[in-house]
Amino acid sequence: MKFKFVIYICVLWVVLEGAFRKWISPSMGNIFYITKYFLVGVAFLFYKLDKKKIKDHEVISRLSVPAFIKLLVAGLAVIAFFQMFNPNLPSVFIGAFGLAQYCWFILLIFMVPCIFADEHQLERFVLFNILIFVPVGILGVVQFFSPQAAYINKYVVDTANVVGVMGHPRITGTFSYLGGYAVYLTFAGFLSLAFFSTKRNIFKVIMVSAVFIFIVSNSMMNGSRGTVAYLVTGGILCLGRIFLKDIGGMIKIALVAGIAVLFAAFYMPSLVEDSRELLETSYEIIEERGTRDLGERVEEIMRPLSYISWYGYGTGMTQNIMKIEGYKNETVLWDEGYEGEPKRVMLELGLVGFLFYYFLKIGVIVSAFRVYRRTKNERLRCFSFALFLFILFNLHSPVVFNHILNFYFWLTAGLVFSIPYLDHTIGAQEKVGGEPA
Repeated sequence: MKFKFVIYICVLWVVLEGAFRKWISPSMGNIFYITKYFLVGVAFLFYKLDKKKIKDHEVISRLSVPAFIKLLVAGLAVIAFFQMFNPNLPSVFIGAFGLAQYCWFILLIFMVPCIFADEHQLERFVLFNILIFVPVGILGVVQFFSPQAAYINKYVVDTANVVGVMGHPRITGTFSYLGGYAVYLTFAGFLSLAFFSTKRNIFKVIMVSAVFIFIVSNSMMNGSRGTVAYLVTGGILCLGRIFLKDIGGMIKIALVAGIAVLFAAFYMPSLVEDSRELLETSYEIIEERGTRDLGERVEEIMRPLSYISWYGYGTGMTQNIMKIEGYKNETVLWDEGYEGEPKRVMLELGLVGFLFYYFLKIGVIVSAFRVYRRTKNERLRCFSFALFLFILFNLHSPVVFNHILNFYFWLTAGLVFSIPYLDHTIGAQEKVGGEPA
């Protein structure tokens, strides 16, 4: 299957893209940026032209992607397509870029389930994603202990300042910016939890445990509190789930979590102290404010409704492509702080498009939870639970406006939707008395 090979290449390229944009050839940054879109498009073309497997693809699609998700995807695609020609946009090119941000990576939810013929191929794909983190994590450590002005710590934009933490630069690995690396760390961390909780081979347990600890340490060096919170919360939830099913699994995850905490306390005591002070400060702020500004926040979220039309201003209108192409955004009150994804989606797609987009995100979360609840094979249940948590924790995150999260969000959804077919295959083999593949 050619599209399977292309998807593997695309997964690797997303990790390496920032290195090419920052260090190898910064002048070709835009070409490197769109390469992942090109690879996903090529993979989809091979996927549709694979006539030998087309019937298998149809069967897998029926078992994997729920019909209401397909309906929401189709509705969003239609709305985004027409928004591409919105007269408020300065050019169709801007609209086409915005259309790609909304819809392009969604293709992964249809292709990824067709990659895996059995459970072991899924595990190999997950392990591949975990292991490619290792050299990136090593690079992150080198960045952390290098001067902030070092070439290895530059961002894609030369004028961007490398933000420091504890007197060291916040690391980005091979990614262009802090946010992209934080997303990758979260993704790799949850894959590690999924893989770790399914294994009984001591070598693989030790290997994946070491990688997870490495991910936690890199998250601290990255300085993203959200990433650390996600990994800790996810670990606790996975621990609680395994406690109900398997004492041995509980001990393994407790061991990894304990080592990670000891590592942080021993090697980064100042970070632990900073975290304690941050928690105390956050508690004081919450205690002082209470719910006083809750109404103001709700009003701010809904404020775009007071001046936008039903059809919005067009895909791409609030995205960075406007600045890159030198267009001044005079239609939308961009300077008033509408950086959050809900507000920007509302501005670009209008109310109907906004509803389709968020019903789709919520629908994916609900579907992921249903996959977890309905999966009978215990190892696949472990996978589905960790993947569900990654998707759930990113409900509020700017999927459309963060191209790295955009890719990993829909890739994870594709991994979730691959589980029903694999579970069905294993169940069918067990019914006829055969061994699962």
